[in-house]
Amino acid sequence: LAHHVATLLVLLDPLLEPKHRTYTSACLLVEINTLLLLLRRRMSYSSIVEVPFVLTWILLRNIWYPLLMFFFGLCFCPSAIPLLPP
Repeated sequence: LAHHVATLLVLLDPLLEPKHRTYTSACLLVEINTLLLLLRRRMSYSSIVEVPFVLTWILLRNIWYPLLMFFFGLCFCPSAIPLLPP
């Protein structure tokens, strides 16, 4: 229940702050993986859902989110940009 309330609050933010729309949509891409997780359980781990689930899990949770956190870190602390290697 808490997860659903948090998701609804996250969806409310871009309605109140239109400049946050891009960031919110980038963060909520992970919900594609959550949908596949639910389908995977419903369909008894069928390979039709298993393969896309694993692919989105790797891409979104292990690659996209770390890159997004790095980007957000640079947005909140732009003075760190000169510290990055060329």
